[in-house]
Amino acid sequence: LHGLPGSAAALQNAGDDEGYGSLCPAETRESGRWRNALTSDGGLRIMFYRPLNAVSSFVKWNNEITKRRRRRPPPVLFVAAEGDTLCPAKYVERAAERIEGAEYVLLENAGHFDIYSGELLEEMLRREIAFFKKHLL
Repeated sequence: LHGLPGSAAALQNAGDDEGYGSLCPAETRESGRWRNALTSDGGLRIMFYRPLNAVSSFVKWNNEITKRRRRRPPPVLFVAAEGDTLCPAKYVERAAERIEGAEYVLLENAGHFDIYSGELLEEMLRREIAFFKKHLL
């Protein structure tokens, strides 16, 4: 699943091995209950997954629902990490531009796995909570 650059791993960008590995607690990795592996189905999904395609499907669905119900579109928040090599921020920004009224947040000095812990997790959660308060309260 994850490995060093140049390996046969699906996630092999700089930082992927350490970043993904940090998401799994050491005691789980050391117990042998977790394997750094990927099913063939999972590999195919990764190879052919294109976030912008998913956004296009959402936009089509959203436009149909909005027109039928005569309501404004639901709020959408995109959060991107500036140094993300798995899902580059420029593509997240493009996705946000395709959805009317979507909000886009760029977390500076962050990589793909950095937002799962520490200060960047707290910053991301603050921004998400502010978004929810703005649109739901």
